[in-house]
Amino acid sequence: MGVTLIMLAIKLNRFLTFDPIYLVGQRREWLVGPREIAHLIGIAGCTVGGWYFISSFASKLLICWNLALTVAFVVGVASMGPESQWLYDAFGITPLELYVNLSTIYLGAWIWLALTAWAVPNMLRFRPALIISCIFMVVTIGLWELYTQPFVHVYDGPARGWIQASQVACDLLGVLVGALLVLFTNYQARRP
Repeated sequence: MGVTLIMLAIKLNRFLTFDPIYLVGQRREWLVGPREIAHLIGIAGCTVGGWYFISSFASKLLICWNLALTVAFVVGVASMGPESQWLYDAFGITPLELYVNLSTIYLGAWIWLALTAWAVPNMLRFRPALIISCIFMVVTIGLWELYTQPFVHVYDGPARGWIQASQVACDLLGVLVGALLVLFTNYQARRP
């Protein structure tokens, strides 16, 4: 479900169009458009995906499943070639960019979770995994939206110089939506 929401967000960011609206007054910091909506959905997907990834390290079967998916991802990206046009058309990134951006994060997460599974296995249970996923997302949002973009850089361009409050609000709402989706699906799965 997490990956599906992330892919939906990427598609919405590219193809959803509507006139942006102001949430508060007429200030650019509170302007909400298609990108903010895509962020809300994508961050919800990241929260769900993060929870699944973290909690999956509590089971040897799911660790093997993750390893198989990792190998399939690496082989799939490698087989596309460096200039796969369909990936760029669909998501605006090349296979090499996808591989480089995701592999370092994924490798770091694997090492951290393997150590956590060994040292503190209770952290990988349902609720702690959800809390860790939410905290990770909030910290990432804070670093990116409250420090990096206003003061360091915005992707390849200069720093924005101001905090995009609507983006922060949509991102935090996305964390909440993702957590609620995890709780709801877990509740539904446990019902008789």
